[in-house]
Amino acid sequence: MDWQRVYVLHQKHFSDSRYWVEFITERHGRISALWRKNKKAPPLIPFTPYHATWTHRGQQKIVAGCESMGSPIALHGNRLFCAFYINELCERLLLVDDESSSLFKCYENTLHELAVSDGLEQPLRYFEWQLICHLGFEFSFTHEGFNNKPICKDQLYRFNPRLGFEPAGEFLNNGSYRGADLLAIAQGEQSADCARVIKMVFRHALQHKLGAKLLKSREYFS
Repeated sequence: MDWQRVYVLHQKHFSDSRYWVEFITERHGRISALWRKNKKAPPLIPFTPYHATWTHRGQQKIVAGCESMGSPIALHGNRLFCAFYINELCERLLLVDDESSSLFKCYENTLHELAVSDGLEQPLRYFEWQLICHLGFEFSFTHEGFNNKPICKDQLYRFNPRLGFEPAGEFLNNGSYRGADLLAIAQGEQSADCARVIKMVFRHALQHKLGAKLLKSREYFS
């Protein structure tokens, strides 16, 4: 059997002792599989590394085995809420049976960073950007999205999730950004202004992919 590393993204009751489980997997992206709970199989716990294998019954996947590879990653308080946010992003946006392994590694590394990092913003922004790139809609902080003109530090820009940054009006508002801040982000600056801009831009980019349905995990931070 083909065993591979997985983490549980979400699970819901199906019938009797059976559950539909969403996994992020090492070599097949996101999968949805039917898992049967029994006395020999302890509950599946999020943020825990597992080895799993599954079979196919028609178009359905059936978990044939799932074994823990260690203890759950220690996440508490806001760190745990951030991890649920990442799980929901993966559940909503990752492709099924995607053979790329890069985002699985990023997911695992981000969970460990959330557990030990002094701040939570940097691990979250890192994961969001890797997800944006993985989905194929990355954009530049140094050039306009439509015509590839260099961003000017003295100009205002708005973010278009289909294209990237484009010139805005003359007056700064909630939907516009200073070119100087965008260029500072491209240089790796970590000021409070840059952190605020990155958070707003990434949220806009991801919400465009998510559609009208809001993320439930964001309610934890309201």
